[in-house]
Amino acid sequence: MVSLAKVHSGVPTLRLHGQSLLNSVSPARPVHLVMDVPWGYALWGQQIWPQPLLVLTGNPSSHYLRDLLELNPEGLIADPIGPEALKEAIVRVSEGH
Repeated sequence: MVSLAKVHSGVPTLRLHGQSLLNSVSPARPVHLVMDVPWGYALWGQQIWPQPLLVLTGNPSSHYLRDLLELNPEGLIADPIGPEALKEAIVRVSEGH
């Protein structure tokens, strides 16, 4: 299923890979994925992110994670995960979890 949602990242190659992964999922509703690379992109990449929003970051700072939560994402992943776990997270966010 082709998703109407977009992947946002400061690294074009990562954005393309993320979009391919997003397009391979059949979510209940489109989910926008922000891949926070380089660190800080989620905060300065765009003024207002489209919803529903899932943010994926590798930044372990509790202060930074608190700032990310101010974006009001439906999902926030701060640990390294593989593609299958990311697909599962996209589906869960699309279902309102």
